[in-house]
Amino acid sequence: MRQKATGRVYSKESKLLMASKKGFSIDVYEIVTPGDINSELRFLGNFVSARRVGMFLGISHSTVIRYLNSKEIFNNKYKFVIN
Repeated sequence: MRQKATGRVYSKESKLLMASKKGFSIDVYEIVTPGDINSELRFLGNFVSARRVGMFLGISHSTVIRYLNSKEIFNNKYKFVIN
């Protein structure tokens, strides 16, 4: 079988479009006052993949997925929500 796309280079815009069509997006919130029961959440951004969230926060994408699935708060500061 012949593969036409082998070695093809995609632009950043094309890669983002493909990622948004293929998967789900992740919203990242920052807790303003950690430890407070009535703490506020501040919206940091919407990302097309766990890898993008990991690059933004400087952590591994597997850590993002783990905290996303467990619905726990990462580092007492960040909350990840599937959009």
